[in-house]
Amino acid sequence: MSSLNKLENLGIFHRNINRSNQKHQTLTRLQGLPLPKAYAEFLARYPDTCFFDKEIGFVGEEHTPFSSSGLEHLDVLYSSSDDTYSDIIDVRALYLDEIPSYYLVIGEVTGGNLICLNLKTGEVTIWDKTVPDLFSNSIFKVADSFSEFLELLKEVVEGDELESKTKVVSFNPSEELDAMMGDYKKKHNLE
Repeated sequence: MSSLNKLENLGIFHRNINRSNQKHQTLTRLQGLPLPKAYAEFLARYPDTCFFDKEIGFVGEEHTPFSSSGLEHLDVLYSSSDDTYSDIIDVRALYLDEIPSYYLVIGEVTGGNLICLNLKTGEVTIWDKTVPDLFSNSIFKVADSFSEFLELLKEVVEGDELESKTKVVSFNPSEELDAMMGDYKKKHNLE
């Protein structure tokens, strides 16, 4: 079963308006970099922003600090949408000053962290916007490619554990966060 066919079994749906081909071409020109083949195929098959009618999760190579045992819950995969916060071009413009230009925000997980595609390497990562540091310190590798990312997607069934292939990621809080944690500990007599 191809990765894209797997999405059908996971309950993917979209509005089927088929007008994002123009946006897809615009996106390619804006990037100056070609999209990875598997991601271009995804956009061609799912021209509108996609959601799932089941709870879908995945465990990436690295865990974000707040994921539940590494499990991330996939909320949306961006494509074309009338909603500014669900349209891949508009979301890109929204975060243009915060992430390198060779990253493309392609989706969102529960909690508002964003799934990004590195257009130079093809890697799929999660950008944890809660990490108060440089962008490079707030991304967590999910998979080597978009195809591998799709293969990680599974329906989350209560009581089921998704297999973890986790790497331990060190987290160095900023001086500001350390100070805030120190103040909290003092206030609540936790030292």
